[in-house]
Amino acid sequence: MSRSIRVLYVDDDPQSLDVITNRCEAVSELRFETESRPRQVADQLHEDLDCLITDYRMPGMDGIELLAEASKQRPELPILLLTGHGGGEIASEALRKGATEYMEKSTAIEQPDLLANRIRNAVEQMRREKTNEALATDANRFIRATSPTAVYEAAIDLTCETLGFEDAAIIEETPDGHLVVADSGFSTSVLNELPTAEAVSTATDSEEPVVVEPGTVDELDTVSCWVSLGSHGVLVGRTAGRDAAVDYLRDGILIVATNAESALTRLEQAALLDERKRELERQRTELASLRQTNEVIRSVNRAITSVSSQREIERLVCERLVGEDRYSYAWIGEYDLESERLTPQAKAGLGANVTVDSPVSLVDRYSVETLETVIDHRQVAVETPPTEIGEASLRYVTDPDTDPDAGTAVLVPITHNEILYDVLIVYAAGRTSVGHREQDVLAELGETIGYALRTAEQRRALVGDADTEVVFEIDCEQEHLIQLSTAANCTVTLQSLSTRSDDRLRQFVLVEGAEPDAFLEYADRIGIDQPTVLVERDDCFVATLTTDESPVINCIADQGVSLTEFRAAEGRGTVSMTVPDTTDVRTLAELFESTFAGAELRAKRQLDSSVDTPQGFREQLEETLTDRQHETLQAAYHAGFFAWPRSNTGETIADRLGIAGPTFLQHLRAGERKLLRELFEQDQTVYS
Repeated sequence: MSRSIRVLYVDDDPQSLDVITNRCEAVSELRFETESRPRQVADQLHEDLDCLITDYRMPGMDGIELLAEASKQRPELPILLLTGHGGGEIASEALRKGATEYMEKSTAIEQPDLLANRIRNAVEQMRREKTNEALATDANRFIRATSPTAVYEAAIDLTCETLGFEDAAIIEETPDGHLVVADSGFSTSVLNELPTAEAVSTATDSEEPVVVEPGTVDELDTVSCWVSLGSHGVLVGRTAGRDAAVDYLRDGILIVATNAESALTRLEQAALLDERKRELERQRTELASLRQTNEVIRSVNRAITSVSSQREIERLVCERLVGEDRYSYAWIGEYDLESERLTPQAKAGLGANVTVDSPVSLVDRYSVETLETVIDHRQVAVETPPTEIGEASLRYVTDPDTDPDAGTAVLVPITHNEILYDVLIVYAAGRTSVGHREQDVLAELGETIGYALRTAEQRRALVGDADTEVVFEIDCEQEHLIQLSTAANCTVTLQSLSTRSDDRLRQFVLVEGAEPDAFLEYADRIGIDQPTVLVERDDCFVATLTTDESPVINCIADQGVSLTEFRAAEGRGTVSMTVPDTTDVRTLAELFESTFAGAELRAKRQLDSSVDTPQGFREQLEETLTDRQHETLQAAYHAGFFAWPRSNTGETIADRLGIAGPTFLQHLRAGERKLLRELFEQDQTVYS
């Protein structure tokens, strides 16, 4: 909008009217209206009029009378009285009656620029006072504002409607540029053409408004005024001409910006205070919740110290957890590394009679992040229930996971010395979240239960023989089976092994996912001596591998434990072994972790054992057989010699072993006799 100054000049002398009007308009932006009849002025004192100039001597009404009447109608209107030479007394009277300025008419004619400047100053003073009054009145908008949006709207309205800027915007500086959060029609193209970055930076660092000189934006000769809102951005007003540079507009936009900044800061502090109140309320609620949880945990701790059975410990834990209405459901499962399933051991609470009766697949039931947290990192994880059950929530397949009312699921690893025994899953009744403090308490409970289970194991060991199965995952670039699983992209499982007479290892392996010829080629490449395929089946085959040593097998043999499984796939090996209860599993785990890269103890299970176990029988038999008899029986078994029909003849197997056919049969028959003698003589001893 235009900010030009409109002036009404009253004089009964037509020549003075023409001369003064033309000369002033020639040297300024002033726009004149003229009137030669003083008594007609009252009808022309409209709101758009900015200044009144009147001659003193006029017929019917002199200048003093005119300014008195005009002041009644427009008290704020600047009035300038033109006097003749030596009219000092008249000028003094005029000033007393409300005139803003006076000037001799001859000076006005000779120095039109001086007259224009006097008019401009008077009008700017009038506008400043009106603006300040309007801003003071409208300041209540900032006080009443209850949101940043309301503050933005008030600042934009006052900048445009009260101060008279063409348009305005509030701009926030962001790491990736500048964001207009409020505007009065500030187009993107306008913002792009303005020196935004420089102006925002300068205004932010300045306590005064920054005026950007005229530039050609949208084909307008514009001036923009930028003023900081502190941490809340920058207020910019844009207008045609040079009006933004005048003091009263700069002061006005500074007042608007100051009020806006104060209001935004007040709202920000109020929001922080509200958040603090909510946080305190959350903390109070959490502390009350934590006290309840601690009571439950103490009850659990008291209960498990009085029992020695692992199953009884697990049952009591679940019952006590749901007995105080703190949790709606609880169950404990034993984790199996290979299947990634939990086998339920105990349960209590909602739906305990219908749910979680069979091994549960954690992969189908919980997210990858949850499993990594619980299984890999041995930390508590939380999962919120689905809002509804449908195709998108198939992982929640059994109660209480299908019941949102059961509450948030908390998965707690039950550990002792970093060994994972079980996983406890509890459901926080009617809650959509579980606080960190409660999670910490549950984590401690998991360790307490783990300690109790370990103690029960030790007690059990004191009253009878017991073995423990431990499972490790390892990386070992020197291990041939792991090398082959990577090179041939297959799974290699050790079926059995023997030590030849030359102290070399002969390994019988089951190979899945590879072609026999390709597998043998890879075996040759990595230095395995005479790899041989004994028998081929539909989707796998059995091969023999002869090596000088095996790092994994050697390590196990040195510790006096029994290897029960060694499987390699995708460059990782899974090693299962049975250790006597007298073996310190933690020490064994530390040995594996220091010997093999990436070694992790993945499972630990208690086994019932006695003298007459398959492992014990196997050890007795191996002591009876010679190395050649043992090797011959192994080769014949894995090559399908005892199958019907036979997969391979004795001559074929003998040739693969590098011995004569009769020699093969001699060792085979001798081994069979010893095997049967051990079986039946032991049987007679047991049942006699």
